[in-house]
Amino acid sequence: AGPGRAGRFWTRGEHERFLAGLRCYGAADAHAIAWHVGTRTVTQVRTHAQKYFLKLAKIRSGARNGQVPTRPARSLHDLC
Repeated sequence: AGPGRAGRFWTRGEHERFLAGLRCYGAADAHAIAWHVGTRTVTQVRTHAQKYFLKLAKIRSGARNGQVPTRPARSLHDLC
């Protein structure tokens, strides 16, 4: 599996590189983040970012409403 041909699930290393790319290039630059990750396409990065931000928003809105998550975050590599 070469660049852009990775398996279905993101590895912890890929996710860490995704987060680093997000910090370096910002959420709008999926091309640069894909280059930074090195093993995912731009489309895969955009999809991963969408899921990441949706889950992050869900967790933050629960915290604002005084709710405690029923289970700890287990996907997207615990969000960080």
